[in-house]
Amino acid sequence: MFKREYVWQAPVRFFHWINALAILALVLTGCYIANPITLNWGEASRSYVMGTVRFIHFTVAYVFLFNLLFRFYWAFVGNEHARWSALLPLSRRQLRDIVNQMLYYLLIRRESPHYAGHNPLAALSHVGLFVILIVQVFTGFALYSEAKPGGFYGAPFGWVLGLLGNQGARLLHHFIMWLVGVFFLIHMYLLVYAELQKKNGLISSIFSGFKFVPKQEGE
Repeated sequence: MFKREYVWQAPVRFFHWINALAILALVLTGCYIANPITLNWGEASRSYVMGTVRFIHFTVAYVFLFNLLFRFYWAFVGNEHARWSALLPLSRRQLRDIVNQMLYYLLIRRESPHYAGHNPLAALSHVGLFVILIVQVFTGFALYSEAKPGGFYGAPFGWVLGLLGNQGARLLHHFIMWLVGVFFLIHMYLLVYAELQKKNGLISSIFSGFKFVPKQEGE
């Protein structure tokens, strides 16, 4: 027996899709910047392919950054499923359920702990994703600041180059892109798996905001 419950608020859903589309655009343009295709584009002064791709990459990077900052803010003012208390599994029950959820995904445990929003393992993985995306922002804008050393971006991001060097920052930026790709594959697999097992509208909830959760006994 299930009841329909509003879980994901509109700002959370908008963040999710803006983030997904921004990452897709950044990956595609970033791959081209790292390995440009050498085709006969005609006179270089007319085509300006690399310049256009870099412009798209940097513009989307701003969208990506402000979207992350908004989600950080919403973790303080959103509903119970969007707040830091749900994203940071610190209670004894949440810490125990990280292990229980992992055993469920490994097909060792038959039932998974019930949470209307993110289960603790998913919440922890999303916080981990948030952290590496912040690192991606710092390495990306540090590389961007090289165009004008000592300029506007030099102060907040230039220290990354001092710590890692140009090649180290570029390598870390590229490596995190692949980490995000691995996260996406695991994320999609577990979404489909949970949808088929629980039939709770998990996939459709990121469009509608509603999930089907078990009714309490006696309700």
